[in-house]
Amino acid sequence: MKTKLIFSAILFLFVLIFIIRKPIAGITGNEMDSSSNSTDNEFLLTATHSGVDENFSNYPDLGMNGWHRYTGPMWGWPNVPNDSFNVDPSVYGSDLVNKIYLHRNTYGLRSIMDRPKIEYTAFGQRSDYQCERYHQDPDYWFYTYNTSTLGTYISDITDNSIFGGGARVKYCQTDTSNLGSNAGYIVKDLRANREQANRFWSLWVGDSLYEWYNMPR
Repeated sequence: MKTKLIFSAILFLFVLIFIIRKPIAGITGNEMDSSSNSTDNEFLLTATHSGVDENFSNYPDLGMNGWHRYTGPMWGWPNVPNDSFNVDPSVYGSDLVNKIYLHRNTYGLRSIMDRPKIEYTAFGQRSDYQCERYHQDPDYWFYTYNTSTLGTYISDITDNSIFGGGARVKYCQTDTSNLGSNAGYIVKDLRANREQANRFWSLWVGDSLYEWYNMPR
């Protein structure tokens, strides 16, 4: 017990010394110094989508040292013309940089880099469904199909070729003596389509806006 008390006392002294020697940058008394440019040394305090209020002089009064605004492919930051997914960055890049420096140098605010191109790519999706009979983790049973064809020319194998790398796959052969006799679905009746079902968000993230392609291995 005595050892623990001594260790706790030493740890407390180190923390106290650290606090005294390294005060929070930009804070003076009970107020935030909005003229401070040492924002890189501050702990980030902001609110999600706070950038809808463009009266940035109010931010320090609220104890904030940063701002953020959601974007979308068709619009970017406020007061930055042509800031969108389809426009070359060289068109709006200088305006964007100027806005960052304006907020930093005038209001002491850091800018959260939510950008149209990042937001667009963040919604990319892909799903892998198991065509062969599932034999691994039973918690993922819904990534399989109720009907998975097996027969003389269609089988589940372990693919040890350079392309398969030991994965379990469905292998389809051709009946050369009766071409086309095995035409039909290899798999059907997905057990649970719990993905690609979002049709209620904005245009660029709705699952029904774009084509979905099945790509066999």
